[in-house]
Order: sequence, then structure tokens, then C-alpha cells
Amino acid sequence: MTRVTHDPLTYCQLWLLDAFSAVSTCAQKSRSADRKRQVGRLLILVVVVFALLWLPFHVFILVVFFYGTPAEGHWHEAVYVLCTGLAYFNSCVNPIIYNRTSKDFRDAFRSAVGCRKRSRDDDGDAAAPLRAGRPAAAAAANAPNSDDADGQIRVEN
Repeated sequence: MTRVTHDPLTYCQLWLLDAFSAVSTCAQKSRSADRKRQVGRLLILVVVVFALLWLPFHVFILVVFFYGTPAEGHWHEAVYVLCTGLAYFNSCVNPIIYNRTSKDFRDAFRSAVGCRKRSRDDDGDAAAPLRAGRPAAAAAANAPNSDDADGQIRVEN
């Protein structure tokens, strides 16, 4: 038969474990709330930019619909091109907005494109990691040939 002990140390350990798990849960909820807030701001920003960039186009279309195109001058064609350009510019602005406001988007984009941050060596040379990671065949081609009597480096193509 198993005997159950009522050790005060065990109770303290259980209480501390419960307290730390509650703190951990609160921190997770806080991070989750921050992420939701960030996504909400991003969504609002994208919608506002969309509305501002498409508004001139829709206003122009409504003006032409109700008042028709003016007979004199070709200024309405220039305004139409400007309004359409602003509307199309919205598609170019969205990735910029996502990049500036979301670290997750930046990381996912770098991962998808295959970009990585370039590190600098102690001399400040950014190309050093590229040279250090060159293939062994290229390194062997630049190595001195043991058959050379004078010890000069020859590169064979």
C-alpha cells in the first residue's frame, strides 16, 4: 500500500509550478494580443491606402458618368491616366507596407527568395563569407601544384 505524505515542501513546489505556468500563460496572451493589434493596424493601413489611391479614379468615373467628357482639350485624358496610375500604384505599395510593418513578412520573404543577411568579418570585408564558402574544387584549383619546382601557383582552365 502506498503511503501519501503531506510534505509542506511538495505543496510549495506545486504552488510555484502553478504560479510560473500562470505567468507563462499571461506572457503568451500578451504576445498574442500584441500580434492581433499589429495585424489590426496593418489591415487598417492597407485599407486606408487602398481607399486613398483608388478614390481619384472612382471620382473621375462618376464625374464623367454624370457630366460627360468635355469637348474642348484633352486634359481629361491626362487626368484619367493619372487616376489609373494611382490605382495601379496601390498594388506596388502593398508589399512595401507589409515589409515595413511586419517582421514575419520580412522573414518569410527572405526565406522564400533565398536571401540571407551578409555578415562582415573582422576586417569589415563583406565578401569574406562568400570566399570562405567556395566549393572545394575551386579552392583546389587555386592551391599550389605539388609538381611545381618553383612553387608558383598555376590555375588550369
